[in-house]
Amino acid sequence: MKKTIYIIVGCISVVLGIIGIFVPGLPTTPFLLLSSWLFYNSSKRLHDALHRSKWLGPYLRR
Repeated sequence: MKKTIYIIVGCISVVLGIIGIFVPGLPTTPFLLLSSWLFYNSSKRLHDALHRSKWLGPYLRR
C-alpha cells in the first residue's frame, strides 16, 4: 500500500515539475527531487527511468 501511494504522489510530482518548466513561478527542481525520492523508495525502475530521461534527467543532475 505504501509503495502505491509513493508511486501515485511521485507521478503527480513529475507532472507538476513538467508544468513548472513552462509556467514561470512554479519550481521544477523541487518537484523532480521529490519524485526521485518517492520513486527511490517505491520502484527502482521508475527511479532509473526518471534519471535517464532525456528532458528531466538534466534537472536532477544539476
